[in-house]
Amino acid sequence: MRGRDAEAGTTLAELLVTMTVLSLLGVLLVGLTVTVSGAFTRDRSLTDSTREASVVMREVTRVIRSAATVKVAGQATDDPAFLVAGPHALVVRTYVDTDSDAPSPVVVRFDVTDAGQLTESRWPAVAGSAPYWTFAGLPAAPFQLAPDTWTGAAWTRTLGRGLTPPATGSVSTFRYHDADGDELVPGSAGLAANQLAGVASVTVTVSVQADATGRARPVVLRNSVGLPNLGLSRRATS
Repeated sequence: MRGRDAEAGTTLAELLVTMTVLSLLGVLLVGLTVTVSGAFTRDRSLTDSTREASVVMREVTRVIRSAATVKVAGQATDDPAFLVAGPHALVVRTYVDTDSDAPSPVVVRFDVTDAGQLTESRWPAVAGSAPYWTFAGLPAAPFQLAPDTWTGAAWTRTLGRGLTPPATGSVSTFRYHDADGDELVPGSAGLAANQLAGVASVTVTVSVQADATGRARPVVLRNSVGLPNLGLSRRATS
């Protein structure tokens, strides 16, 4: 009898219990895999967004910090450093990436497009035009905020991708402050001519979402950039 019982095999109840346990283990394993994969994706997206935002902020900051006015023949006052200043675009004269032995300015435009790209365009100073600098290919004044009026750049590049598009009602990429720290608010055409000369600092906000699925939150960097070349001391407001 004992030999016959030993050869009886697995009962149906035992088989059902085994299948149930294996199913539960499978569900737990799949859930763990999905959780780990999601965490990895979010971490990678966070890293990519942080890297992209840091590159954008570093380049924009160094260009703005080197902003400078330019002399105009027959004019008592210099032309202001900023040609155009809007919430998501600015154009500035700046001494960046120049020759230390014979420094010359360059006009730089930053623009956040509706596709969430930040573009940088440059117009170099014409050699031999110092001290009354002129710039090759620059559109004629009065300067407009609209990007399609700015043609003839020596080169244009995409500096960053995945930025929050202006159309979403996002926080302004560029905010402008005078020497007292009061904000200068741009109109539909940007800052007025009398406001451009009073800009003493620019607050730059960069919001980058590298994950197109939106599974990870965007990375937001903010920096207040002073303009040491303009001789405008910014006083703290009470």
